[in-house]
Amino acid sequence: MKKLLSLLLLLCTLFVCACAPTEQPTASPEGTQGSTETQGTAEVPEPTPAPTMLPTDESLPASQQIENGFINATNTTPEFHEMPDFAPTGQFAGIKAGWFEGMSKNGKRTKVFAYIGFPKDASADSKVPAIVLNHGGGGHAFLQWVKMWNDRGYAAIAIDNTGYFPTKVNAGSTEINGDWRFGIPRDLKEDGFINAPNNDGMGSSRGKVTNMWMYHAVGQTILASNILRADERVDGSKVGVTGISWGGVITSIVIGYDTRFAFAIPIYGSGYLDESLAWMKDNFGGAQTKELWLAQDNFDKADMPVLWLCWNDDTCFSINSNSKSYLDTVKNNPDTRLSMINKMYHSHSSGWAPGESMLFADSIVKGGAKLADFTSQPTGKSINATLSIDPSATAISATLYYITADMTYSKYDKHGYGYADTAMDQVWQTKALTIEDGKVIGDVPADAKGYYIELKTTIGGKQYVSCSAWITDVN
Repeated sequence: MKKLLSLLLLLCTLFVCACAPTEQPTASPEGTQGSTETQGTAEVPEPTPAPTMLPTDESLPASQQIENGFINATNTTPEFHEMPDFAPTGQFAGIKAGWFEGMSKNGKRTKVFAYIGFPKDASADSKVPAIVLNHGGGGHAFLQWVKMWNDRGYAAIAIDNTGYFPTKVNAGSTEINGDWRFGIPRDLKEDGFINAPNNDGMGSSRGKVTNMWMYHAVGQTILASNILRADERVDGSKVGVTGISWGGVITSIVIGYDTRFAFAIPIYGSGYLDESLAWMKDNFGGAQTKELWLAQDNFDKADMPVLWLCWNDDTCFSINSNSKSYLDTVKNNPDTRLSMINKMYHSHSSGWAPGESMLFADSIVKGGAKLADFTSQPTGKSINATLSIDPSATAISATLYYITADMTYSKYDKHGYGYADTAMDQVWQTKALTIEDGKVIGDVPADAKGYYIELKTTIGGKQYVSCSAWITDVN
């Protein structure tokens, strides 16, 4: 009897087990192989660890504080906070006004104003290149500059690098300083926040790093580029940077710290400002400024293509600085160019007007036509220099620009501005040169003390200027 009961119990147990549901493996997504260790459960990706921020305390040398601060900025993406009351209107409708958090100053956070705009057809499925825009002295964030680049197919962010905010809608459509006010607007004031410092002509280089205007201006540029890179409509590998005058100085410095930029276009400003013949030299004569803020000290790291765009008769800068900056950086990237434009003049609108900037940018991030260049620089008084000419060029000419005395500057009203400013004492002389078999050929006048060669290339029906280096060894 006991054996019979045991047999019945065993049969019942087997029946129950056979009827119990069994867990089926979860199907893998199409084209993938499911893991036998995780069947039936969704894989949870490991969270990306936050980047470790480097120390920037005052116990470190100032140069290390600066470098660490900029490395931290490259790893920080601030939020862009819209300011609806200042949303641009009219031809600038669609561009956003707002602020983002900049570098810290004396332990307090800063708010930085900017305009940001995107081409109308930009989307996550149709990404566009982008550019950071830095104004110069007396300027602010400019709406028309943003619109110009948007119309060319680029996202663009124009930052105010001097701590100002607009006081009216479309303030950035003119250079009227009355439309801007230094300091955070009342409705944006918040405990722990202040505005960024103003341009002080590098005077703050003698103080604390977090008080230095250039530290904030360069850091803001890096942070602004991250806002662009984080937007799904932007191709993060195609973000460039440009600046006019002091903005060109900022651009020249930032490319030695943040090498992610796809291209750079410093306009007027450059490295080697301690060797400038114009008044800008005075801002870079101090010992600590030379120690911390000479752009050329980091040109060996600037491996992106650079267009050094300037006026050949500038009153704020001199071409010896632009030329040396070109020679330093073309060694890192053969797509680097120098364009010294005659009768360009010096202003924000004169700075962004030349078509060379956009042609250059297109050549780097859109595969467009390239500015002509010298594969070998001219030397001495017998010119035989080899050129690199884009296949799409329909015409090219070469002109020698030279002076018959060593280049010097003094203060006078050379250009009829109505006031005295530093200006080149010499007047440019010109001579036509010959182009044969991809080479520039000709002789330099016997009395020339310095010269460069201007190439004018016709591409798409428009002329574009590119130049050789400035040559002073003419024997």
